[in-house]
Amino acid sequence: MTIKKNLLIVPALKIDDGAPSAPWLGPGGGDWARITNAHSSLPRATAWAGTTPGNPILSRANVIAGKYYVVSYSVRAIAPQAAVLNLDWKTGSNAFISTTSGSGSDYGVINMVASSTGRFAVLGQAPATAERLTPVMPGIDGSAQITAGMVRQFDTLVEAQAAILVDRLASGYFDGDSPNSVWDGSNGESTSTYTADEIPTARTTWGAQTTRITRTKDFATAATIWGAQATRTGLIPTVSWDPRRGRIRISASGLAPDVVRVEVSSRPLGTNRWSPVRGGAVAVVAGRFARTVDDYEFAAGEGMQYRIQTITTAESITPPNVSQTVVSTVSDTLDQVWVKFIVAPHRNQKVSLIGWGAVTRRSRQAVFGIRNRPDPIVVTDVHTSRSVTVSLMTWTEEEAEELDRSLALGLPVYFHTPSSVQLRSMYASIGDYTFERSGGVTSPRHIFSIPLTEVSAPPLSIVGPGLTYASLAEDFASYEELADAFVSYLEVIA
Repeated sequence: MTIKKNLLIVPALKIDDGAPSAPWLGPGGGDWARITNAHSSLPRATAWAGTTPGNPILSRANVIAGKYYVVSYSVRAIAPQAAVLNLDWKTGSNAFISTTSGSGSDYGVINMVASSTGRFAVLGQAPATAERLTPVMPGIDGSAQITAGMVRQFDTLVEAQAAILVDRLASGYFDGDSPNSVWDGSNGESTSTYTADEIPTARTTWGAQTTRITRTKDFATAATIWGAQATRTGLIPTVSWDPRRGRIRISASGLAPDVVRVEVSSRPLGTNRWSPVRGGAVAVVAGRFARTVDDYEFAAGEGMQYRIQTITTAESITPPNVSQTVVSTVSDTLDQVWVKFIVAPHRNQKVSLIGWGAVTRRSRQAVFGIRNRPDPIVVTDVHTSRSVTVSLMTWTEEEAEELDRSLALGLPVYFHTPSSVQLRSMYASIGDYTFERSGGVTSPRHIFSIPLTEVSAPPLSIVGPGLTYASLAEDFASYEELADAFVSYLEVIA
């Protein structure tokens, strides 16, 4: 069971309680006020908006001295912005103690062009006498809208460092109006609690033919709209997101008795060309997929459509007809960088990308001098594929050891990046990588420098086996732990 709390008392100005919307306050004498028609790119329609430069105060939260806090907000820049997100620590009587500044941090600097939306976050530890936290956004240059504030508490720095990677995403925000969440007190004016199972679930509602998929990892909920149903009566497709392995899972039941196999293909939303999904040719047993089809290599950013084609003949026989259905999946399919091992998907690992070097394409040419002529001749070929060295941060010793073990296998990888990252995804081989400790001898953090050389995608016949006995032995210390994690052995191999 996952339980998370948003400690901000007025997170999104749902209620107008005067002054004009205490405890949110604008710069002295400014025009900042609550609005109910915030830009659609923001997580909430109510926001704090104004045009006066200054230091808007963004609600408050009660804190405990010594605990770690991750504070995050969404901002719509009407005009260009150059500001920071700060945390002002105060006593119970509202006396100022100190400030944790977002300046110089990874996600606390607000540098935005006009007509853009972003989410920003800062991590800080409450001082010894602190009982209250007041987020402030100094340096706002003019027109902006701010909403969806969140304050979360953690016992350790490592926990807070992991949480900030999720909370800085718009999909990471929740309050009492979010799915699986409740207000702890007054509606819109209290802390809120999110509760959900660890395993994503899907619920199918017939009639309107809509599948709702809840992604418990990042709190996002999306509707899956089914395409034209040119399928056999009774076909019930299921599409779900698995944050543990970074895959979209496709399956179906209720297939007609004469269907012996299916073929699953995909395409990014808004495009026309279908491509086979790796491992998408599946036998049908008792009216359902013999195994789940897992798509690890989906296109990030705009969502995916999946086509399930049902076939009544063996592969060696041309079928008289092929029935099909089209299923759309969630639009937000990827929010972090993954290193994926096509032949060993149980090794897939979510990573923190902190930067990369120059992208290189080496030339392949030879220049020959010719006797009695000043200009040489050249024999050329196309340049090589891209090569780049990426820098990854691991936050714990266990995460560093797991990444090192996986990279040391020498397997090609699929370096999968979300659309928000300006380094596009690539199939790659790994060169001589290094890693070193970051932050002193007691720090659990490590920085990996990994050279990647782009290679061709492996053929579709290459399909990873999923879990193996070796990987189960690494992941679980005993059969009791294994039994607690899975309902049956059939689920273990899924």
